[in-house]
Amino acid sequence: MIADGTEGLFQRAIIQSAPLGISRGRAKMNTKMGEVAATVKDDAPLDEILRTQSQVAEAAKGFGLKSAMPFGTQYGHYPLPAESDIDAAWRCVAPKYDVFIGTTAEETALFVVMSPKLMRIRQLPFVGEQASRAMVAATTNKVYKRDALTFARRSCESER
Repeated sequence: MIADGTEGLFQRAIIQSAPLGISRGRAKMNTKMGEVAATVKDDAPLDEILRTQSQVAEAAKGFGLKSAMPFGTQYGHYPLPAESDIDAAWRCVAPKYDVFIGTTAEETALFVVMSPKLMRIRQLPFVGEQASRAMVAATTNKVYKRDALTFARRSCESER
């Protein structure tokens, strides 16, 4: 909706489970990933590209929750505005679109079952299940819910 060249292409958008809480502050991680990706030659065979893709994802580790979804939005690369211009871009386009945005109650629960470390926490006697639920609630709020609500409020305010 804020990319150059999208004006007039659509009037409505449905946004579900967008990890908006980890869409910013990715520049250092993206740079590190880009350094690894730059080693691939234009004529590289598919198996080398796939191997490098895994290495690029590995390079993202250590950047907190963002590293769980390393291949996210890269603001400041055409056609997207610079990260410092995002809020102004959203305020500009918000009145132009009808938006339906939502999240689920336990967005990050899938990551618990994908992680052996998190599953060990979940299986602790007495406190494991509660600790797991609290972690899912906190990360769901940080990664999905909080910024989806902000997005919705911005869209509603533009209608006034």
